[in-house]
Amino acid sequence: MTTPIYALEPFYSGSHKQFLTGLQNHLDADIRIAPMSPHHWKWRMHGSAQYYADLMAGESWKPGIILASDFVCLSALRGLIPNPAQWTWLLYFHENQLTYPFREKQDRDLTYGHMNIQSAMAADRVYFNSYFHMQDFLGAIPKFYERFVDYIPQDIPQRIRTKSAVLPIGLELERFDSVAAPARENDAGIILWNQRWEHDKNPALFFTTLFQLVEEDISFRLIVCGEHFEDYPAIFEEAREKLSDRIIHWGYAQEWEKYAALLHQADIVVSTAEHEFFGIAALEALYCRCYPLFPKRLVYPEYIPEERQKSNLYTSDQDLYRKLRFVLRRIEDTRRFHFRDISKQFDWAYVAPQWKRVLTHWTK
Repeated sequence: MTTPIYALEPFYSGSHKQFLTGLQNHLDADIRIAPMSPHHWKWRMHGSAQYYADLMAGESWKPGIILASDFVCLSALRGLIPNPAQWTWLLYFHENQLTYPFREKQDRDLTYGHMNIQSAMAADRVYFNSYFHMQDFLGAIPKFYERFVDYIPQDIPQRIRTKSAVLPIGLELERFDSVAAPARENDAGIILWNQRWEHDKNPALFFTTLFQLVEEDISFRLIVCGEHFEDYPAIFEEAREKLSDRIIHWGYAQEWEKYAALLHQADIVVSTAEHEFFGIAALEALYCRCYPLFPKRLVYPEYIPEERQKSNLYTSDQDLYRKLRFVLRRIEDTRRFHFRDISKQFDWAYVAPQWKRVLTHWTK
């Protein structure tokens, strides 16, 4: 593909950065990343359109494909440049501001959700990282417009749906095969938390479930290795104290090899997330043969086969406790089950050809 592909990312960090560097590494294409630093997300959504319009006015930018993340207000950007029809406009949703949960109960700022809707309307094609995400976003639009009194636009979800598709991000999964698991110190089941230490992952449910297991004297050990920042939920410090004699590892694993070894060492991965549009951490754990216990909602039912959902997806807080207690008591049987092939399909070896077909289609 010789047509230049300009990847606009106002929040160049985490999975957003991982996705774009993966595209560059795995596609034989002229992909040019235009990053902005990962700070002040609201200002990025407001200000990135003008920033990118100014960049596009430069001589080095020739008409091609714009691949913008959901942090770009695409409708504003198209209005700020001359001859927007010379460009192909693709929008990729990692997350959205209509359904992303808030830390505290408060009125949702409608501005950013509306920017996402307008961006989708302005795009030539819209891509979501999961089927759940697409349905979640489109399903929230009618309720969003119920807040307004008149001149309500019609058929917005249908108009966006007709130009939408699901296209996952690729993961570097095969490199986990190069790292071996440390030797086991005892036979107790090892529970893994490899998600971010943030409110939307609901760590309170995770740890209170473990506290219940302690009260019932159920044997287990614990790995907590997700990324965290200075401000994280207080439940983590409480758990570190109460579960100190069961902890194998505590804290973000800075070195990737250490992180990979911890995932291989674990037996069971638990998610208590209240928000998950894709779930990189969960898919990495599945690839490393962790036994999943996930909520029966969000993106997780897409990953667990229907015949296994009764065992591996929980429907309530108490159901999580019952299922986790059950698999810990039968840990040798639990270790015989793995879902590696589920996550394997998200390795770049399988995802890169999908992206190549899409980008080739839009090459002029």
